[in-house]
Amino acid sequence: MLIKKGAMFGLDARIALAIFGALSVISGAALYSAIKEAKIIAMVTEMREVAKGYESYYLDTGSQLPTKNTVALDVNKLISDTAIGWKGPYLQYGIQNPTTGYTLTGTGFPDDNVSIYYYTDADFGDAVNPTQCGTPCYAYLRFADVPLETANEIDLKIDGANDSTKGNIRLYGIGPMPRIVYWKFIKRN
Repeated sequence: MLIKKGAMFGLDARIALAIFGALSVISGAALYSAIKEAKIIAMVTEMREVAKGYESYYLDTGSQLPTKNTVALDVNKLISDTAIGWKGPYLQYGIQNPTTGYTLTGTGFPDDNVSIYYYTDADFGDAVNPTQCGTPCYAYLRFADVPLETANEIDLKIDGANDSTKGNIRLYGIGPMPRIVYWKFIKRN
């Protein structure tokens, strides 16, 4: 009887390859999940930083941000202002168009387009545009062109449920297209 020594032969080699293959699939899926979760956490952190900037401005100056048009707030004031008590800059972002002054850039969001708007608290989302302020009125962070899956994950992370029309996270858009994510974060005076 001849005994082969050295490298694995036959069934042993196939079992080892199957085990290594299964481990690589499992670790690949875990890595993908971890990367996706890290992106969601980064976006939620950015959202909270913008909200903190707004709240710090409000606490320091005693007034909420003025509007640039009927609903969009003047986020220029978070970067530079001469108001009494102002201790900014409250954010380290740029302004997309200083003339209009209501879109932040350098945020890391998909289209790098973050604004703050005043809207009513009524249910909106999907295919219904938010409406201008009545009573009550809230400040909403607005993030445009967020992929649908990411928008749903943000909704789940903050509200604990995927309900695009209620809660602090509202999603606007229909079908498989990217969403506009609105985050209700502070009540207006």
